[in-house]
Amino acid sequence: MAATVTLEPAGRCAWDEPVRITVRGLSPGQPVTLRTSLRDEKGALFRAHARYQADAGGLLDLARTPALGGSFTGLEPMGLLWALEPEKPLVRLVKWDVQTPFAVELEVLEGHEPDAGRLLGRAVLERDFLRPGMRRVPVRAGRVRGTLFLPPGAGPFPGIIDLFGSGGGLCEYRASLLAGHGFAVLALAYFKFEDLPGYLDDVHLEYFEEAIDFMLQHPKVKGPGVGLLGFSKGGDLCLSMASFLKGITATVLINSCVANAISPLHYKDMFIPSLGSDPGKLVVTESGVLIFLDVWDNPLEELNYQSIIPLERAQGPFLFLVGLDDHNWNSEFYARIASERLQAHGKDRPQIIYYPGTGHCIEPPYFPLCRASVHTVLGQAILHGGDGPFPGLIDMFGDGGLNESRASLLACRGFATLALPFFGYEDLPPIMKDLNLDYFEEAAKFVQSHPKVKGPNIGVIGSGKGAELAFSMASFLPNIAAVVSINGCVSNTATALTCGRSILPGLPFNLDKISAMDSGAYDVKEALEDPLDPAYRESRIPLEKASAHFLFIVGEDDRHWKSSVYADIAVKHLTEHGKTNFTLLSYPNAGHRIDPPYSPFFSVYLDPVLGVPVLGGGQLKAHAVAQIESWKKILEFLHLHLG
Repeated sequence: MAATVTLEPAGRCAWDEPVRITVRGLSPGQPVTLRTSLRDEKGALFRAHARYQADAGGLLDLARTPALGGSFTGLEPMGLLWALEPEKPLVRLVKWDVQTPFAVELEVLEGHEPDAGRLLGRAVLERDFLRPGMRRVPVRAGRVRGTLFLPPGAGPFPGIIDLFGSGGGLCEYRASLLAGHGFAVLALAYFKFEDLPGYLDDVHLEYFEEAIDFMLQHPKVKGPGVGLLGFSKGGDLCLSMASFLKGITATVLINSCVANAISPLHYKDMFIPSLGSDPGKLVVTESGVLIFLDVWDNPLEELNYQSIIPLERAQGPFLFLVGLDDHNWNSEFYARIASERLQAHGKDRPQIIYYPGTGHCIEPPYFPLCRASVHTVLGQAILHGGDGPFPGLIDMFGDGGLNESRASLLACRGFATLALPFFGYEDLPPIMKDLNLDYFEEAAKFVQSHPKVKGPNIGVIGSGKGAELAFSMASFLPNIAAVVSINGCVSNTATALTCGRSILPGLPFNLDKISAMDSGAYDVKEALEDPLDPAYRESRIPLEKASAHFLFIVGEDDRHWKSSVYADIAVKHLTEHGKTNFTLLSYPNAGHRIDPPYSPFFSVYLDPVLGVPVLGGGQLKAHAVAQIESWKKILEFLHLHLG
């Protein structure tokens, strides 16, 4: 039986335009495989496939039917495009000639691959880069080399200059797609094109100033300024243009550095050196792919400070697009430096959008992921990142049940995070009693062995009881590289913890030291016995055994217990054992529940062990500040020690 493939819109459409794919004429519930293929201009083949099942009427609508497997799963109407993968490795899909469309062949096969049978139907999706009526104008004006794309109509149109990165040449496909949305866009080459320099050596900003003048003098460009869009090295050039040149109204940076990178920059009598690098930190994978992530020096170090671009001089706003799995360089760190620098100079905070699981090459919609490719200048394969693996974390709270709130936010910041309950959830014990480290070791091994986790080292973050369990994991288990303690105790509390052949008894609460308040809440700050009392020595967690780095977050007005005292004990203990692997951050007038930024303030909450409402402490504004500031430090700490 033949099937009919319908595309909406029919015929040609723009590459960045979604298309609705439906298949009619199938049997009710019939299993089919949809397969796409595309050849680029150099003959490289890209393929994707997905398995589906028709509905009871024999209809398959990709906008309503989830894929059952293949290159992707779930409801992904455009998955057959963005999931395309090269037949040969290390090939990046690039459109060099925007005057011709990409032809994507779509086939419907009987059954499910790998056992798919006969061909039931086919269609060709022609994906254009020039919408009807658009004009492509080669630019050879003075020294400026590029291509200007103009939308249909009389204009004038908002102007944009589009810069790509260190691969050189002239890339037009992003500019042509942008022009389809009403912008006059100049795709600007700056080396390795025609009579421009063949290599990215010394860069002179006067060339880019000439390009701005060209745009502002063009009758189809609406002044008084233009926008900038830069990717990778093109991004830091856009930062420099916005900082030193006139006529810039807005700047968008895609995975860019905040410092001048790769080559020195000149403008009149001004000179910005290039950011330092250490080739000794270049990583070469077993397959020969280069990882540059750790090669670049820290712009904030004194030797590199002159390479930072003074973006506070810019007049227009900034938008940073950041892939949190960028392996070319630390885009997230650079965006934070830019934000802090702007605010330190009294400027507005820039808009920063973070994309978890996203690598260096953030392309227009529906381009497939390129994890690694051969760099056009270096001639060697480099890892761009995207789709993991990610630094691994375990996140624990102390009040029972499964709390996913912080773990989900950490995942949004690029960490593969396991929210780990240890009582009061499903078939776990209903109350916290007689814990065994074997359970936490099993969780650690699960995270470390997960294919999306960059092991073997992982981190642990915990609040309250969760923090002390994080201490125990770091002290007794291998490959725990970073521990964040939020108002934790230095001893094992409340209930015994079995650690192999050792047992840490629970540091007890003295119920006689609990005070009832008029509000009906209880003040339990004095109830936990003193960890330094020789009678409770066996409850102390042997932090000196840990190889992890520790970050102690302390609320000085914690009314749950004496967090400040416990952190001081831990720091003193580590110091006495010759350790320097710790940082202590103490926040005045902050209480016990220091959660991520903008979380509600709880001055009273239900204690899961005592079963009564207890004071958490803290003052509203000071606690809010602590949550905002500590979150920044937590992310910096985890990125530093987990990568």
